[in-house]
Amino acid sequence: MFGIIIFLIKLFAISYLIKLAMTWGYNIIFFMMKKPYLYIIFSFLFNIIIFQILLYFYSQETDTSIINIYALSSIIALMMLIPPKSKVYSQKEMDNFADELTGVQNSIRLNKIALFAFFIGGVIGSYLIMYQANISVLDTFIISHANN
Repeated sequence: MFGIIIFLIKLFAISYLIKLAMTWGYNIIFFMMKKPYLYIIFSFLFNIIIFQILLYFYSQETDTSIINIYALSSIIALMMLIPPKSKVYSQKEMDNFADELTGVQNSIRLNKIALFAFFIGGVIGSYLIMYQANISVLDTFIISHANN
């Protein structure tokens, strides 16, 4: 029971930190600097880099649950970052309002592309972890059989 509570605290804390980092990235890169394509690249590389950092620090430990917690947290953060649909205004009015507010044309579409890039970066980051883990298992297998 205590382990589940600790797991949930870690899960929601990491989800909040991811959401916070992505929101800061949006506010600084997209909104203030007016560089939406840089924000898309930031969103894509964010997950890959975090997965590689986690792999570097936790690959030697027996308890690698932090990598699983991060994978779940990135999915939760992605769901928190998806903007809600307006029930009052039409999509065209929301697009025009967001374009005027940010000063960037097609800002809602570019934000959705950035969120998709965040998702693809997570998929690639988790694939790289699985690939590197399989390579290390294969290397251990080959080395152990080569010595015999």
